[in-house]
Amino acid sequence: MQIPQQAAARSALNDAAFVLSEAGINNAPGEARLLLEHVLGHRPGYGERLDGATWQRFFELVGQRATRVPLQHVMGVMYFRHLTLHARPGVFVVRPETEWVAQGAIDAAADWVRQGVAPRVLDLGCGSGALGLSIASEVPQSVLTCVDVSEAAVELTAENARFTGVAARVLLADATDPQTLRNALVRAEIPPQFHVIATNPPYVVDPVTQPEAAQDPQLALYGGGTDGLERPRAFLAAAAAVALPGATIVMEHAESQGEALVKAAEALGLRGAQTRCDLAGRPRFLQAMA
Repeated sequence: MQIPQQAAARSALNDAAFVLSEAGINNAPGEARLLLEHVLGHRPGYGERLDGATWQRFFELVGQRATRVPLQHVMGVMYFRHLTLHARPGVFVVRPETEWVAQGAIDAAADWVRQGVAPRVLDLGCGSGALGLSIASEVPQSVLTCVDVSEAAVELTAENARFTGVAARVLLADATDPQTLRNALVRAEIPPQFHVIATNPPYVVDPVTQPEAAQDPQLALYGGGTDGLERPRAFLAAAAAVALPGATIVMEHAESQGEALVKAAEALGLRGAQTRCDLAGRPRFLQAMA
């Protein structure tokens, strides 16, 4: 493709949308616009023109996306609630539906603040830190700790905490083993008791075939066992082990896993366990109290 000296932004967007559509991208016009906004640093105005260097950079990114590299990896950023976070290969790309899980934890943290408590919040299996950082940014009285077994995830969460200006302690530890988790917290001189625990554990059952999702780390995707619940149950047990009396635990899960996780929560002695739904009415996450 020849690089023009100048090109209309509208024409470039149309060409990019065609390229992305041919590559099987569902929302090709929307993604083309996001990529151009990323290159420009602003929304292109009506009639705006692109110089040759800007056009070339834009179509370099379009070409990467057309090979089904995740949009977040192409741009190096992802958006979650009101936060802009760094994204990179090797760390799970947070999904829009997880915003509902965050809201449940935010509401719980805000309840503690209304009681005069600065809630200690734990993001268990933090990945990019999206859950915990959104809670602490929207309930700034929160005292946030983020834990993951992946070094890449811990590094990215720490980076995102600096980038967003949200204070957080970030630890490398196995979130599926209660004693290992408690020991790691104690070594870091963090009280192993929390008012709010939020987690989006691996819970996928069947092999992922969607090209972008398949590029997430397998450790962050698959729940284990025939029902995908092996690791979610372990995460839940670890959460229960570090929950203060009256604490709230929220855990994302697949639509088919709600009933089983309610039973698992009740078996751990958690109270008021229930499946919460998203705006579309789909069972989205478990909420329970210690």
